Amino acid sequence: MTSCNNSSVYNEGHDFPKNQWLKKNSNSFVFTIDDDASLYDVTFNLSHVYDYQFASAPLSFKWTKPDGSSEVIPVDFKFKDENGKELGDCAGDICDLKHTLASKAKLLKGEHQITITHSFHFDYLPNIIHIGLDVSKAK
Repeated sequence: MTSCNNSSVYNEGHDFPKNQWLKKNSNSFVFTIDDDASLYDVTFNLSHVYDYQFASAPLSFKWTKPDGSSEVIPVDFKFKDENGKELGDCAGDICDLKHTLASKAKLLKGEHQITITHSFHFDYLPNIIHIGLDVSKAK
């Protein structure tokens, strides 16, 4: 996937066959920061089938940094608000959601890896079409 955002330094994604994000499959995104003087926004993107049957899902982001350190960021990813209204930008049968992992953050120079998993109570998270990661220079 290519971004039309000129400030993007990385934009990749994974599609899911049968719209099923299997629990046993982790999804890793590896990107390189060459300019550690800039500030960056790191955004998780998810596309799902309209009228998602669950209000939220537990996701986990393991961020491994160039110095070998890592942190786990747990997120209760919301699909709907407290009134049951879709939170995504929906067009037709597809809704797109974003979650900011870092905003105007100073990132270490070198290779970063973010591995995304879910701990949904079934073997797969249904009706998930795509997930992706965008790393852009902050404006």
